[in-house]
Amino acid sequence: PKEVYFNPCNMFVAGFIGEPPMNFITRRVEKGCITIGGAKLDLSKKLGDRIGEYEDQEIVFGFRPEAIVLGEAENAYAIKGTVELTEMLGDNVNVYIDVDENKAILKVTPHEIPPLDCEIVFSVPVGDVYLFDAETEKVINVK
Repeated sequence: PKEVYFNPCNMFVAGFIGEPPMNFITRRVEKGCITIGGAKLDLSKKLGDRIGEYEDQEIVFGFRPEAIVLGEAENAYAIKGTVELTEMLGDNVNVYIDVDENKAILKVTPHEIPPLDCEIVFSVPVGDVYLFDAETEKVINVK
C-alpha cells in the first residue's frame, strides 16, 4: 500500500487510494509551464528537461490534499483558490476550494481553517506533485 500511495503508476491508482482522493487539474504546457490559479508553474522544477516532451500538450497536475501548506513555501508551487466549504472532521478539516473552476480539497488542521468565500494561497511542495499524461493517464517520471 505504501508503494501504491507514494508511487502511483496512473491516475486511476492515484485517485483510488487516499481519503480524500488526490486532486487533479488538467492544463496545457506552454514554454515548460502551466497556469493554475493565476500562477505560472515552471514544471522543469519537477521534470527537468523532460517537460519539453509535453510542450503544447495537456498534462494533469496532481496533489494529495494533505500534502499542501497554507501560504507560500520554498521549493513549492503556490496556487490561489477560493474557499467554498469547510468540513470539520475532528483532528483535521477538509477545505473545498475552487481553482479556476476546478474543484480541489485541501486537508488542514482545525487551527488553520480559512474563512468561507475568501481567496487563499496554498503551496504544494515540488516533491509532492504528481504529473500525468492527460492522454494515457500514466504518471510522468523523470528519466
